[in-house]
Amino acid sequence: MITFLNAMAVALALTAAFLLLKKQVHKRSWIVYIAFAALTAFIVGAGMHGVQVDWPQWFRTYFARPLTQGALSVAVFVIVMYVGVLPRKWRLTRALRYVRAELSVVGCIFSLGHNAQYANLFVNLFTNPMGMRGNGLYAVASIDSLILIALMIPLLITSFYSVRRLFSAKRWKALQKWSYLFYVGLYVHVVVIFYVAMSGGHHAASAAESLWAYSLFFIPYFVLRPLKFVLDRRAGEKETAEEDLI
Repeated sequence: MITFLNAMAVALALTAAFLLLKKQVHKRSWIVYIAFAALTAFIVGAGMHGVQVDWPQWFRTYFARPLTQGALSVAVFVIVMYVGVLPRKWRLTRALRYVRAELSVVGCIFSLGHNAQYANLFVNLFTNPMGMRGNGLYAVASIDSLILIALMIPLLITSFYSVRRLFSAKRWKALQKWSYLFYVGLYVHVVVIFYVAMSGGHHAASAAESLWAYSLFFIPYFVLRPLKFVLDRRAGEKETAEEDLI
């Protein structure tokens, strides 16, 4: 739970920084992406070669560990998710929507780094699936990860403004609706991973707490998103009816 809460703190700080510098971030987004991609590659590469022991404790606690364990990417995606359920009329919502694409891309970069850290699981999935931990549940989690990557890549590519311009608004919005399936799959992945950890002995209590922490953000979203869809649709129908009367 602590790792995810640390990740949420970093994600909120990152969002605040993007809001404070929103014009610069929006205008020079490629610099932001390259910087975070380089930092992610450094952390993952250093972790694979065992040189992270020299990092400051705060860096390992708030950035390196949450990134490699996947908590940081999930935390960023949680913020992106909730931007979609906030009332559009709020000033905060308008500001967040301005940097939502940049946050999405950074979340994807963190996610790819997390998957690279656990690339051996994908190898095991195809070479020794029955030997994976959790009585096959790790295999389920790995398959889910591959599906998530397949969903994430098109969403990532079409988040770039240079690519987005190639689509009509209708086609782009239709493609972005796949993000809802991505969020569901993300939560399924979290549930499976922590269910295995809860069955694994002395880490069971902390795994249960972590699952509750993730659920605290995901379950309300799964309730609020359909509710907002219904409310937006009713508001749209009302506006159309009022226009017909004019």
